[in-house]
Amino acid sequence: MTDSEPCWALGLMSGTSRDGVDAALIRTDGVTFVESGASLGLPYPQPFRDRLAGAIAGRGDVAAVERELTDRHAEAVLELLRQAGLPPREGFVVGVHGHTVGH
Repeated sequence: MTDSEPCWALGLMSGTSRDGVDAALIRTDGVTFVESGASLGLPYPQPFRDRLAGAIAGRGDVAAVERELTDRHAEAVLELLRQAGLPPREGFVVGVHGHTVGH
């Protein structure tokens, strides 16, 4: 890939609402070309939302919640790629800021 060849980038976001994870694709050369791609939102089931709220408040098994949150983000990546018809592969850029705990 050259510096000017567009590639796919995938971004993930989960926030203070604790309702789920959002994922979106763009194709860009990083300078002048940007093309919107597919996007999706995967809601968290209520039991996980409750565990996440507890971990944020300092209760429960924080490490287990972190692992489950990571797995849910990975699930969103794979589902978005599946829906977009893109195979998982090397050279893909993925950005995730982590979970927003508070503002």
